[in-house]
Amino acid sequence: NTLNNTCVGNIISPSANVQDCYSGEVLKYNWSFINGSPASSAKLDPGDILYNKIGTQNVIFSAANSCGTTTASKTFEVVSKPVANAGSNVILCDGDSKTIGINTGNYTYSWSPVTGLSNPNIATPEVQLNYTGTSADTVIYILHVSAGTNCDSTDAVQVIVKPSPKISVSNSNPLICQGQAVQITASGANTYSWSPSAGLNTTTGATVIMSPAASTTYTVTGMLTNGCSSSKPVSVTVNKAAVAEAGNPDSVCNGSSITIGTNTGSFNYSWQPAKNLSDPNSAVTTLIPSGYTKDTIVKYFLTADAGAGCSAIDSVSIKIKKSPVVTINPAKPEICSGNSITVT
Repeated sequence: NTLNNTCVGNIISPSANVQDCYSGEVLKYNWSFINGSPASSAKLDPGDILYNKIGTQNVIFSAANSCGTTTASKTFEVVSKPVANAGSNVILCDGDSKTIGINTGNYTYSWSPVTGLSNPNIATPEVQLNYTGTSADTVIYILHVSAGTNCDSTDAVQVIVKPSPKISVSNSNPLICQGQAVQITASGANTYSWSPSAGLNTTTGATVIMSPAASTTYTVTGMLTNGCSSSKPVSVTVNKAAVAEAGNPDSVCNGSSITIGTNTGSFNYSWQPAKNLSDPNSAVTTLIPSGYTKDTIVKYFLTADAGAGCSAIDSVSIKIKKSPVVTINPAKPEICSGNSITVT
């Protein structure tokens, strides 16, 4: 029969199938088990043979009758007993991973349970587990190492999963204008650190004030007292600041014109009040006052809007002077030819 490889200190149970050419003739059998115990047998069924020596072993069997002797042989390997080493116990944070097990030779490896293992059929798989808040957060993994039939060993490793913080922030995508700041508060952990440091008033603590010069993605890392941490991004978008320049105080006569405002960039402009303005939606506009019967100071407000809530307002005071009223007395003078009259 086929002889499988076995471990040192194990037994084999060889057997043979013999067909006699003469019915009723008594056959003589001989087994030779080099390095085996017993080393030989004259029985067709020799029983169990013990091997305590490592290496390639040769089993020889012969059967003899009056026709002669027939011999057959088989070889198999006696190997050292494999060693299972599941490694040291492991403590993981929720969602983290770590390698368990040690490769102890060219054997067949299998792990159980297979939950969280990258490959349960290798010596050193990666284990990754999530914290569930139950007793199942401690998992015992059993490693079975085999070198053949009745040639194996086992070992165990304990994996403990600790909770990681669930970080949340008051605003993960704030929008600010150049020169402005936004306050962000994190929660879910015991301690916090923020990065990068540029544009932050502090890099530690739950609450920070962000005033970056340009759009920046910050990362807050929160840690629990058990040493587990997790992170959350905060992306601050910085929009261009608007600039409004309504001009300097000035005066204009009723019915005349004056230019007010300065173009400070590609913004959306609007003036208030819009009355008597040539274009109330232009940075530079012409004021042509009318209907004023007395000197009046009017304050005009210019708004420059860069979008996304970024705007600026400036104002200018314009004194509108009333037009003079001319009266002729007498209104319709009449005189004779050659005479004169005084008109005021």
